[in-house]
Amino acid sequence: MLMLKPWVNVFSAGHMEAFLSKNILPKLADCLQELVINPANQTMDNWKWVMAWKDLISAQLLVTLLDRCFFRRWLQTLVNWLNTSPTTRRLAFGTRAGKPLFRSISLVTLSSKLGVSSTCIYSCVLLTVY
Repeated sequence: MLMLKPWVNVFSAGHMEAFLSKNILPKLADCLQELVINPANQTMDNWKWVMAWKDLISAQLLVTLLDRCFFRRWLQTLVNWLNTSPTTRRLAFGTRAGKPLFRSISLVTLSSKLGVSSTCIYSCVLLTVY
């Protein structure tokens, strides 16, 4: 990523997006697909690696990537976890601890692309600490 930042202003936005789509997004997709979603022992290294690219990748490409490789699995795990009736204390802790994860992306952009409310998207954050 550091090697590409100086080139952002050299290429047109279209050329840079095409380059990233062809060469970087498939690797980021693999990274997200390898993310183990485990509420009991969640590690977010893969998430952080992908989010490190957010300044180079357009919001539209990032949302498409997350929609295709992350949110469906994440939401299914959230449903499964909520069905275990976690305590209010665990829910509150998860909310506070998870907020920083989604500051890196626009919830408005995500919610419009995915057709769900930003509250629904934010609720996914609950799993990050379990």
